[in-house]
Amino acid sequence: MSFTAAIEFIEFSHAFGTRLNLHTMKFILQQLGSPHERLKVIHVAGTNGKGSTSSHLASMLIAQGYRTGLFTSPHMHCYTERIRVNGVNISEDDFVSIFEQVKAMVMPLVTEDQCPYPAMFDWMTLIGFVYFDRMLLDAVVLEVGLGGLEDATNVIDHPLASVITPIDIDHVDILGAELSGIAVHKAGIIKEGNPVIFHHQLPEADIVIRQTATAHNAQAYCLEPNHIQPLQADLNEQIFNFSNPIYPMVEIKIRMMGVHQVNNASLALLTLLVLRDKGILDISDDALRSGLQQSFWAGRLEVVSQLPMIIIDGAHNLQGANILHTFLLENFPDRKINFVIGMLNNKDTDGVINKLAPLGNKFYFTRAHNPKAVDPVNLAEKIQLFGKDVHAIEDMTEAVQTAVAETTLEEILVITGSLYLVGDAKAILLQTMDEQKKAS
Repeated sequence: MSFTAAIEFIEFSHAFGTRLNLHTMKFILQQLGSPHERLKVIHVAGTNGKGSTSSHLASMLIAQGYRTGLFTSPHMHCYTERIRVNGVNISEDDFVSIFEQVKAMVMPLVTEDQCPYPAMFDWMTLIGFVYFDRMLLDAVVLEVGLGGLEDATNVIDHPLASVITPIDIDHVDILGAELSGIAVHKAGIIKEGNPVIFHHQLPEADIVIRQTATAHNAQAYCLEPNHIQPLQADLNEQIFNFSNPIYPMVEIKIRMMGVHQVNNASLALLTLLVLRDKGILDISDDALRSGLQQSFWAGRLEVVSQLPMIIIDGAHNLQGANILHTFLLENFPDRKINFVIGMLNNKDTDGVINKLAPLGNKFYFTRAHNPKAVDPVNLAEKIQLFGKDVHAIEDMTEAVQTAVAETTLEEILVITGSLYLVGDAKAILLQTMDEQKKAS
């Protein structure tokens, strides 16, 4: 089987069908030799910041010399990005080999009605566990796909630590619209006797996390706002002091933009300090510092071009839009801003558009390459009420190239919304800029 054929099977054969429940996931993993039970996992859940926090964690572990796996979603360019070891994507050959192994075990169970057809994320999780086990890793940073309590990754019974990033309203069709209920799902990764490290939350979510931790005899560590003192920030780096009482550190540097990335980095730092304090991990101050400074997470307030200034950011929900809104106001208060936006129908499109509309000069709505993508005409209709210059362009390449051509050197172009859009748009931008260089 080719890599393309494997991906087509995963994507188009019931790709959005029934998700496996945890009982079935564990049964399948048992048939595969229980690879997940041999992994030393740091499990990460939350609404926003999971990917960045996971990247920070993996980068620090790698800097110490730990052979580290990283499992994240969604991908920006290719499925292999979701499964990495020491920063290197799983190879297509390994992906296909493991997929064939898993498929050969799963499909007879489906045929015999012993389990439902796996969804795309189920396939990826099974492949990830088998691959990480095969690679004989020292640690795995495992990002939840959706929620936590019933997520396919939540077969890990004894994580090194459970980490919870900021919780907000998202995936209301699955998790519900109440913050406390969503928090129950996120806190579902907390396990008996294992530490939980969490970002400070709104009161409804904070109560749920603390109560869940107490019920599971899990020591809870909260990253509080006063643990972080920002010192300097520009488009190249941010510097801050970390004053958590476990182990204060000064003048920490990261190259990811936005004050939320200081919070994500601090949450990751606190996690590894807790594990070091407990004697679970051995990691030096130098590794913590260099790992954070080297960490990078594509598609989050990422500057792709300086002339014109082009920024891509996966602000796919209201919390993400708030972060993007604040970043743009703080860094470009006097510049006209043009937007390319594409979103999925399970997101708060009204909330995102209402937040970004006042900042925008021109808007180019397009369709992300995903079956759940919202019709760009529908998005354009939402923003016309604001009296903006609005364009609905079905083809993403045309939308991106048109927006670039119509953005002056004095303006900013922001491409945002679905991460599926952001990843493809980045590829289009890089190809366009490369062609322009060759032509000149």
